[in-house]
Amino acid sequence: MSKITHYLLSLLLLLLACRSKTDPTKHSIAENNLETILPNEYDTVENLIQESLNYLQNRDFDGDNFEDYLIFSYSGGAHCCYSLQLVLSSLGDTLSYPFEMDGGYGFGIVDGSNHDQFDIDDYDQDGLDEIFMGISTYNGELMPIEEAWTKEYGISSNYILFDFFEGEIRLLDYNPKLHLNKTKNR
Repeated sequence: MSKITHYLLSLLLLLLACRSKTDPTKHSIAENNLETILPNEYDTVENLIQESLNYLQNRDFDGDNFEDYLIFSYSGGAHCCYSLQLVLSSLGDTLSYPFEMDGGYGFGIVDGSNHDQFDIDDYDQDGLDEIFMGISTYNGELMPIEEAWTKEYGISSNYILFDFFEGEIRLLDYNPKLHLNKTKNR
């Protein structure tokens, strides 16, 4: 079981444990409140978690026909923040990045609902999915990119792509002119 699957299932079990002990058909106050603020396309917390699993699993970023994994760490808070770890089967290692992505997802779960902050698709049409991520924003406001990131990763934009190329992940500034395939209102 992947780390993200384990995390999401743990969250689901925690929510289910909150159900009333006297009447198992009734949800706890906490779970009822959660379900009243779900995005419209999700009728239960369980469906939101399943959609997130469907979105993040079965990805092959390096083209070796083995599943790769995305792991998000959520710092908590209303508008903050997710950091990303990428586990590539071909490298056999977990790659961690210092960038944080602004909040905007329900319950600390990243899914495919906020394409302005995070998306997975084949942006350069090479047959492998890239990861699009908005970084260094807070509550939707762009913040300066750290100079150390520019030096280490070669990025200078708040919108970047993670691209597997020639045996390694390289980071690129997202450029709508080069990546016309997926502009999604950015």
